[in-house]
Amino acid sequence: MVKLAWIIMVWAAAAAGAPDPAPIAAGDEKDLWLVLAAQSVETESQAPSVELLHRGVADPAQQLRRVGRVSGHVRSGGVAASAGQVWLVYEDGSVQSVSVGTVSRTTLSPYGAPRMIRQLPKGTRLRSLAANRRGPWALVQVESADALHTIDHPPVAEDDDEWEDTAQSPVETPEKLVPGAPALPQDRLVYLSRSRWTQFDLPQGWPIDARGWVVFDRPDTAAPQLVSQSDMGQLAVYSHQDDRWQRQDYDVAGFDGDELSILSVDGQLVAARPVAMDGKTAVDLSVLRDGRVTALGTLTIDDPPTDAWAVATLGKSVALVVLDKPVAGRWSGAVWSTMDLQGRTGGAPGPLVVKTISPYRSNPGSVLIIAAISLAMILMFTFARRSPTEAVLKLPGTLVVADIPRRAMAAAIDLAPCVGLSMLIFDRGLSDLRDLWPGASASWQDAIPGLVVIAMNVGHTWLTELFTGKSLGKMLLGMHVASIDGSPPNIWQVTVRNLLRSLDLIAWYALPILMVISPSRQRLGDMVARTVVVAANENPGDPS
Repeated sequence: MVKLAWIIMVWAAAAAGAPDPAPIAAGDEKDLWLVLAAQSVETESQAPSVELLHRGVADPAQQLRRVGRVSGHVRSGGVAASAGQVWLVYEDGSVQSVSVGTVSRTTLSPYGAPRMIRQLPKGTRLRSLAANRRGPWALVQVESADALHTIDHPPVAEDDDEWEDTAQSPVETPEKLVPGAPALPQDRLVYLSRSRWTQFDLPQGWPIDARGWVVFDRPDTAAPQLVSQSDMGQLAVYSHQDDRWQRQDYDVAGFDGDELSILSVDGQLVAARPVAMDGKTAVDLSVLRDGRVTALGTLTIDDPPTDAWAVATLGKSVALVVLDKPVAGRWSGAVWSTMDLQGRTGGAPGPLVVKTISPYRSNPGSVLIIAAISLAMILMFTFARRSPTEAVLKLPGTLVVADIPRRAMAAAIDLAPCVGLSMLIFDRGLSDLRDLWPGASASWQDAIPGLVVIAMNVGHTWLTELFTGKSLGKMLLGMHVASIDGSPPNIWQVTVRNLLRSLDLIAWYALPILMVISPSRQRLGDMVARTVVVAANENPGDPS
């Protein structure tokens, strides 16, 4: 018993003296995201997980939203935010993104479920992460020859699956292919484009043994700024202009690289470093501009509730956030303070209260799906009450109802150019477009590429069917649209059947079933417009 009591006392003392796990923060001109080690009142064998908190720049002064909990351990520095999205990089190199929808005063703001995207190349270690409007950029240290060869000589693949299989399979090492291959480890700068990590050349003489950061001064900037810190206390800032890197040095002697953070605030680089003050959490802020280091001031929070703190950008200010103690295994709130680029604080430090937000209400995916299926049911109920004689097919013997396989192939042909154009316009991969398709997207912004596909598809099929009775796919496969009596459809019929095509595309896994169960193989638009897709009867004497 004495031994057991001694063990418990030692454990309690260690727990009491253990520092609180520091949050990882990222922000931009619109959002602040906090990633916290999830606190649990359950068994220690529970899988590691993190809690994700969010605050918008226009949110009420004391509000911090709980987005949810995700499994895994996020790497230090493995959080980046831009344009309503946050990207998380886990210890195994997997990458997730979460997006936020438009905040409404009358409804709770939705968050999409974490979406897995392309894993960082195997054999690499994350050094720094940043993001612009197009997606994440990562500074990675390459620790294996196979990984270095895969990044420097990416395989040509027709689709994502082939890329993934090739990237993870053994390849001949650079030492075997090229004499005098670079020594390991090596740094590489990669960015996610069309669901693939693509290399971007680092500056000449980039120091692989120094602390490094990737930072975007604006969300629309094409390439990031790179920052490195030498052992002598110098910061080197590299900016990519006119297809070349330009370097600017800053003397920051005395800044501790292990604790230093580099932020972008309203297009300016800000260096943030903690300073020791009794009874306070304090962070010195300095602006890096035109080769000069200009002190902004010190952000402080008196009598901090914990030693778990983080700094990040929010709007045109730097935010210092110190977490409260968790209550019943959940983070309950925080204390925060802000400072802008003129050195003005946002007032006395104030509380942030964590609120749980429903992930479903006002979610564009749910709204679109519910709206599409509800409208479809109303239309089906309404038009089912018409006189049965009005819906009877009276095709001439020269025409037959087109079969479903040809209909599906024609639909794919009509959809393909719209998908390709949207991928080109929005720089999205096919898997991105699939994951963010209207009906599955987490924000209206995410849904735009898919909505553009639907609009283009409805537009070009309406135009061609109006003048020829055939879309491109139907024309190639020998089909056309007709009224149920075989006559050419009028403008009202063509317009209705094509507008209702948008519902089929949104609820693509539900509404097209109508075509399978309908005796005349009519989809919703055909039922309402009293049209049918027909083909030439190869056996005119056959009554079927």
